[in-house]
Formats: sequence, structure tokens, C-alpha cells
Amino acid sequence: MSLLVVGRFANQSKVVLEAFQSVTACFSRFVSARGSIRIAILCFCLAMSAIAVSLGGYSVLGIRHAGDLVARTFDESLMSINYARAAGADFAAMRVASSHVTRQPSARPRLDDEIDKLAKTLSEDVTIAAERSQSARAAKAAAKAKEAANAWVAIHRRRFQADGTGNNEASAREIDDVDQLSNVVNQQIELLVNYTAGDGFLFRQRALAAIKRDLQLNVVALTVALLLSGLFSWLLARRIIGPVAIASKAARSIADGDLNADIPRGSSDELDSLLAAMRKMRDNIRKMVDREVAQRRSAQCAAFRCA
Repeated sequence: MSLLVVGRFANQSKVVLEAFQSVTACFSRFVSARGSIRIAILCFCLAMSAIAVSLGGYSVLGIRHAGDLVARTFDESLMSINYARAAGADFAAMRVASSHVTRQPSARPRLDDEIDKLAKTLSEDVTIAAERSQSARAAKAAAKAKEAANAWVAIHRRRFQADGTGNNEASAREIDDVDQLSNVVNQQIELLVNYTAGDGFLFRQRALAAIKRDLQLNVVALTVALLLSGLFSWLLARRIIGPVAIASKAARSIADGDLNADIPRGSSDELDSLLAAMRKMRDNIRKMVDREVAQRRSAQCAAFRCA
């Protein structure tokens, strides 16, 4: 089992790494392409926003999943157990009412009506317990309990149908059938409770495994997001800071009087326009200086000849 989990995690990590490498290559080609710095900055902001939205959306889904697990734990396992125990209490009340019919024949109509109501409530409770159960065996136990309870009610009615007083002695076979059906109902309800509790424990194990998997995916996603953020920041800084440093160095050289400073060409963006303007400015200043030097030399030569 542990090897299977490790294998799945390794496969997930491999997929994430391949996706990261693909995104890195695509963004690297995009940043290296010719384009505007404003577009690059806009794309960087959009990429960071997409990462933030993805992490936020995944967190929302994780919280929603955890809420669904909690809701299912209550709505299925716990509620099934509660309704199954309520059905057991209903059947116990039915048996008490049946014993009172034997001792108080005059109260038979009221007690029969009470037994009918309890039988209806038991049927509803067992049905709900079966609907909220998480396995076929629990639903099967609920169906058997409901069937045995209906048979018990039918035998109870036959026992007191003969003279309407309830004073006739029931046959030994009917008494055995009633006792047997009572045992079946109690046994199946207890099995329903046990099956539901066992299913709830298994569901708890699956829920913990799902939560652990979500935590691992969250950690991986956060790590990938941080790496992508760092990569995007580095590429954008390389795109902007490098040419700006070159332009700043060239400007200092020109300011110091070095008109032969080499100003390289950049990519086709605003910084390339800046470097081109600086090259033109350097050339114009050099031409002006050369022209001024030539004029001074001409003036000096003319003055020397006149002298």
C-alpha cells in the first residue's frame, strides 16, 4: 500500500515537473521574443494573477471538499445509526404495547392503533437508515429488519383477531414465530448499526487519505507557484535591468567625455529605442566636437599666416 502511495506521488511530481518545464520554456521564449516591455510587464502581472487565482481556486475546492466530507459523515453514517437505533426503540415499544394487549384486553383498540403508528414509524426509520447507509450489506440488513417487523405485526393481528378480546390462548407455534421474528428484527437492526459504524470508519479512512492527498497537492502547487514567480521575476528583471545597466554605463561614459564608448544594440523595445537615441546623441556630440576642433584649427592657421 505504501509503495502504491509513493508511486502515485512520484507520478504526480513527475507530471508537475514536466508542466513546470513546459511553462518555463514557453515563458522564456516569450520573454526573449521581440516585443514591448509594457507587454512583458502586463503578461507578468497576468501570469502572477493567474497563479494567485489558481491557488485560491484550489484552496476553495479543498475547503469545499472538506465540508462535503464532514457533511457526509453526519448525513450518512451518523444519521443512519441514529435512525437504526430509533427503529430499535420503536420495535421495543411495539412489543411492550403487545404485552399490554394481553393483560388489558379492553385497551386493545388504543394499543393496536399505537402499534400501527409505531410500525409505520419503524418502517420510515429503517427506510431512511437504509438510504443513508454506505454499503449494500447495511441496506440488506435494513430490508430484512423491515420485513421481519411487518411479519411480526401480521402475527400480532392474527393472535387477537379470533374473538376480539385477546383472552384466547395463542398457539405454541405463534408464540415461537413471534419470538423468532422479534429476534430477527433486533438482530438485523443491530447488524445495521454495526455495518453502518464499520462503513463510517472506512469512510473516515478514505476521508483522511483524501485530505492528506489534498495537503500534498497544495504543498506541490505552492512550491510550483513560488518557483514560477521567481522565474518570471528573474526573466523580467533580466529583460529590463540588463539593458538599463548598459544604458546607464554608456551615459556615464559620455558624461565623462568618452565619445568612443560602445553602446550595444538591444532588442526591439523601448530600451532599444533608448540605446539607439544614446548612440545618435553620442555621434552628434562627436560630430559637433570634431567640427568645433576643425574650426579652431582653421582659425589658428589663418591667424598664423596673417602674422
